[in-house]
Amino acid sequence: MGQHRKALKRNLTGFVAAYVLALSLIAVMTGASHWIAATVTASQVDAANEIDISGGQQMLSQRIALLLTELADTEDRQTTLADLRTARDQFRAAHLGLINGDPVMRLNGVSSKELGAIYFYEPHLVNQRAEALIFAADRALLSGAPAACRNSGGGYFACQGPSAHRAGCCGETTGT
Repeated sequence: MGQHRKALKRNLTGFVAAYVLALSLIAVMTGASHWIAATVTASQVDAANEIDISGGQQMLSQRIALLLTELADTEDRQTTLADLRTARDQFRAAHLGLINGDPVMRLNGVSSKELGAIYFYEPHLVNQRAEALIFAADRALLSGAPAACRNSGGGYFACQGPSAHRAGCCGETTGT
């Protein structure tokens, strides 16, 4: 009977060791799969955010074009100008964030040669086209600005600096 007990104890010890090893492997594999899932999800959230902001650019460009058209035939010019200023500012902030990155917007900026080619080279020239739209909005805003700003020339970019902003150039009140 003593030998039977020793053999049973040895088998039970081997079984417990195998059981602990199996549970440890399951725990490690579960932790690794959780880490992988979290990493993939985080990268997808960043990509989804960039896609969302890029899609917003399309909507904002259409809104800016509509507001520019409305300026020619509206009785409420000040409201249209205010809406145009808001749309232009949102468009410009998103555009700069998509190009240069913006931690607040969770944007990484242009991160590959292929994306850089789309933004800066033919046939797409996204950056040049976006800047042209911003410039068109700036000119429209400038035409509704005080005479001193209209006479300064150069659109929005001539209205940089604290003194121009204090004067209300382009309808803005803070310098950047």
